[in-house]
Amino acid sequence: MTRDDVLKLINSIVAGESPLTESDYISDCDDLDSSALLSIFVNFKSMGYDCDITDFIAAKTVGDLISIIVK
Repeated sequence: MTRDDVLKLINSIVAGESPLTESDYISDCDDLDSSALLSIFVNFKSMGYDCDITDFIAAKTVGDLISIIVK
């Protein structure tokens, strides 16, 4: 899965008012609250990706989230 694929999937999960970009700060995105981050995490875990919740908590940007999935 490419970075673009992951970004598209994150945007489909969040379904916010405007699409997220890799440079968006999570703390500045009203659509990326704790339940949205948990949904993203659960979706990728269910798809078989080896990701850790502590990495998701530490992420500062959408790009950081993508880097957790695309290694």
